[in-house]
Formats: sequence, C-alpha cells, structure tokens
Amino acid sequence: MIDRVMNNRRLAAVGAIVIVLVVLAVIFFMQWQTAKDEKVDVEREKNAAELRLNTARVNYDIEELTKQRDNLSRGAEFPKDLPAVGLTLFLAEGAYLTQVDIEIVQPPTKVATEKIGSKNYPAYTTKMNVNGSLSQIISFLMYIEGGAFSSIRVQDVVCKDAGAGWDADYTVVMILQS
Repeated sequence: MIDRVMNNRRLAAVGAIVIVLVVLAVIFFMQWQTAKDEKVDVEREKNAAELRLNTARVNYDIEELTKQRDNLSRGAEFPKDLPAVGLTLFLAEGAYLTQVDIEIVQPPTKVATEKIGSKNYPAYTTKMNVNGSLSQIISFLMYIEGGAFSSIRVQDVVCKDAGAGWDADYTVVMILQS
C-alpha cells in the first residue's frame, strides 16, 4: 500500500507539473498573441506618422511656398484684347476632344466689369449651347475652365435631358486687362 501511495504521489506530482506547464504555455501564448497584435498597431501608427510627415514636408516646403507667393504677387495675367478667333478655336478644339456638339455660340458681348482684388477688369460673356452625354459635357466644361485662358470661367450652367443625350446651356465669361 505504501508503494501505491508513493506511485499516486508521483503521479499527482507529474499531473501537477503538467497542469502548471499547460497553464504557463497558455499564458505565454496569450502574451505572444497580444504582442503580435500590438506590433500590427504600432506598424500602422508608424505608417500613418510617416504619411503625415511627408504631407507636412510638402505643405511647408519653404521653396515651394516662396514660388507660389511670387506667382501670386506678379498680378493677373489676363489678355489685353478679346481674342475672338483664339477663343473660337479653343472652344472648337475642346468640342472635338470631348466629342460634344456645339449648337449655339453667341458672339462675345461686354457685360460690365469684374472686381478682382482692388481692381476692376472688363468682362465679356459668350452664351453657348452644346449637346452630348453628361460626362462629355462635364469634360468640355472642365476643358474650358482648365484650358489655355487663365481668365475664363463658366457660369449659369443648365443641363436638360434631351432623350438621346443632354443639352447644356451656359455662359462663358472672359476677363481682360483694362
């Protein structure tokens, strides 16, 4: 019987050691998993910080900001005379590139003056009607505003569904130097 008790004692000790080892393995696994999760979070935060740093470098680049300030201080670069032929060719090229059909182009008329900063500039308007798909019309309007003339804008845009396409009526405003 003493042998049996001794064997049970040894078995109980081995069982206790096994249980302790299993508990330690579970604890180590949980800590390893937590460290792995934290590593992913730290890497994500590091990438976000690097992105913010690069953005800040671009936004606060002294040389670039100085160039932009100098460009703004040069003043407006508007045409002195109404470039009627150049404007017509510009609009025709845009219509060709964006595949819209120009239906109506009224001759430019002087409307008044536009105040930019503290100066007044003469303004001319040209009323237009084009048709095409909605995306083509939007591309054409973006072409006009982002094109060769820095003193041109589009206003009073009205688009109507015309069945097979869209019709757009709008006004092109060009500002000239006085």
